[in-house]
Amino acid sequence: MSSRQFELDTSGPRWRHATDPELVYDYKVGDVRFLRAFLPLPVGLGVFAAVLAIGAVPVRRVEKRKQRIGEARCNKDLLTREYTAQTLEDAQRAEEHIDQLYRMEHGDVDVRKAHLAELREDATHAHTAAAKADDAELAEGVEKIIQRLDALAANPQDPAFMDTFVRVLGDYRLTMEALQARQFTARDGVDDYTAPRLWEPDYRYPGYVSYRELRVWDATDNSPSSGNGTNSGFSSGFSGSGGSSSF
Repeated sequence: MSSRQFELDTSGPRWRHATDPELVYDYKVGDVRFLRAFLPLPVGLGVFAAVLAIGAVPVRRVEKRKQRIGEARCNKDLLTREYTAQTLEDAQRAEEHIDQLYRMEHGDVDVRKAHLAELREDATHAHTAAAKADDAELAEGVEKIIQRLDALAANPQDPAFMDTFVRVLGDYRLTMEALQARQFTARDGVDDYTAPRLWEPDYRYPGYVSYRELRVWDATDNSPSSGNGTNSGFSSGFSGSGGSSSF
């Protein structure tokens, strides 16, 4: 095979563009489209040298892209670690919530008392807010919820405890929806507050929104000084390892 077949024509402008970094950077050629398929991948010396010989590669851009690829790899590893940690934390929190409801449903008196006390405290604050707003109907409704919670707390071992609790919780949930509609109107561009998801810290029961959560939302996401008002809800039943809940 003749050696002439391997000779390169170094006299034309295309070769000058291949060897002059300044011209390579500024010169726009159609062959750059060919390189784009390679750019998302780490560019090795062999690929880089071969494409450079074509004379259509913006050298500085490729080098910068290679640098960005390296930085992206580091950032991706960091993000992956953070995402994995967050996912694990969310899963653990969801498991804890399921375990709490399972224990409550299966007769754990201490858990039942703790949930009743927390719910009663929240209802007490809601009652105060309704009374201050001169909303007699809402205040009366919350007062009846408190009385029913007190009756449950008097006998947490009652075999019918869960059936009664679910009914009380359902009524309180509807009461909180009415209170939210009357006292916690979302500003323009802000979504209404919705129930926390199973893996979120404030989660207690499916579809349940506490008065405390509404107050926090109104002071943060719904505040005029806040630019973030997007929430999404979780309002379905669930089942998990260790048992299933009838909530």
